[in-house]
Amino acid sequence: MKRLFFGIEIPEAQKRYLQEVVREGRKRLRGVKWVEPECMHVTLKFLGNTPDALLADVVSAGRWASAGVGPMRLELGSVGAFPAPSKPRIVWVGLDGEKSRLGQLAEALEGHLEALGFEPEQRPYRAHVTVGRSSEKNSESALSALVSKVRCDSGCEFTVERFVLFSSQLTPTGPIYTPLAYIPLGNSESEATPE
Repeated sequence: MKRLFFGIEIPEAQKRYLQEVVREGRKRLRGVKWVEPECMHVTLKFLGNTPDALLADVVSAGRWASAGVGPMRLELGSVGAFPAPSKPRIVWVGLDGEKSRLGQLAEALEGHLEALGFEPEQRPYRAHVTVGRSSEKNSESALSALVSKVRCDSGCEFTVERFVLFSSQLTPTGPIYTPLAYIPLGNSESEATPE
């Protein structure tokens, strides 16, 4: 049994902006557990605890989902929060660029994984990178101060040519994400490559 999710890796150059968000966030928000740079990613679909016997089928579902979606350009955007800016429990950085193609990939994954018995997500897909989770109540003005302080003026665009099936192991010091398969975008004949 493995705890699985599909996600997109953030290139090192773009993580510098995310680290700046975290640096500034530490000054303005209380009680936030900030995400380590090596764990920053875009989640496409969280599968949860999955029997090992389903692993090959899950990778195949990813391959089928990728067939109709080619490489895409994304760009790190502004800071936001879930469930709302007035109650910032999860601090995130949004995505701009070819978001509709990213949504198309997430939707295709949902369909292929539902056929394997995975519960479909009920909420609409919102592309983002989680950078922190708050255990304390922070004010909207504190989040606004963070939003006004950090912005990515250059170097935030990146090309996505593949996505990843990750295993997530929860530990007392934070999660450990291990890539299990890399799945290229847009090539129906391609095989996912284990790493």
